[in-house]
Amino acid sequence: MSWNTRVIENSIKAINHGHDVALGSRAAAGSSVKRALNRRIFSFTYNIMLRILFGLDIGDTQGTVAIKKSDLGKYEDNLLFDDPFLQTEILIHSRKLGLNIVEIPVNVTDTRKESKIRPVRTGLKMSSSMLKKFMSLYF
Repeated sequence: MSWNTRVIENSIKAINHGHDVALGSRAAAGSSVKRALNRRIFSFTYNIMLRILFGLDIGDTQGTVAIKKSDLGKYEDNLLFDDPFLQTEILIHSRKLGLNIVEIPVNVTDTRKESKIRPVRTGLKMSSSMLKKFMSLYF
């Protein structure tokens, strides 16, 4: 995956201008994304599930995440995962905490010939993570 590194600079600027969380997002207005159709479908489905389970109104939860250093302690006892779901989990808690999240546009060109995403295996793992998180928050 080829990401334009300007997202790092833009995320720092967003944090310095008052946002609590800056997310490099393929769904942000102004983003340029060139990815395979199966990856776009997987991402779309994943984000719909997050909206249904958590009310998470973020267009892309799998981008770069920048957080204010002063807010890091707020996540300490609330994060269960150390896998790709961690980014989503951070955003779930950011929203629950009422933090100001901004989506930063990115330029992404998928340069791999074949995706590492395996729809069934990856879908089951991410769905399992979502359900575990849902259960930990609401039951």
